Amino acid sequence: MESSGSLPLMRTTLDQEKSAKDFLSSRNIIRKGIDKRLDRAKEEVISKLELVKRHGGGITLDFAKKSVDYIAMTGHFIDENWIKQDFVLSFSPVEAGAKKTSQFVQ
Repeated sequence: MESSGSLPLMRTTLDQEKSAKDFLSSRNIIRKGIDKRLDRAKEEVISKLELVKRHGGGITLDFAKKSVDYIAMTGHFIDENWIKQDFVLSFSPVEAGAKKTSQFVQ
């Protein structure tokens, strides 16, 4: 293996140089994979929200403790097997130094 700039180059048996571009998926393949994962995640959240409606449950807002600034929205319910289920609906950064009390949530 040789190096050309910051990307290593591999030599094949025919002495042809290959770069990282030759081994990585195209942007279209990566985009399609991300889209599929997003669709699956969306379906999962919708199905879990249906379970919250059916079995009862709640949605909570949780702020970070100490120095990390974020807010998370989490769904909670008890499933048909009496097992507590939790799932994250949203996770977002909060402006550094923002007050983290319910009075300031909008």
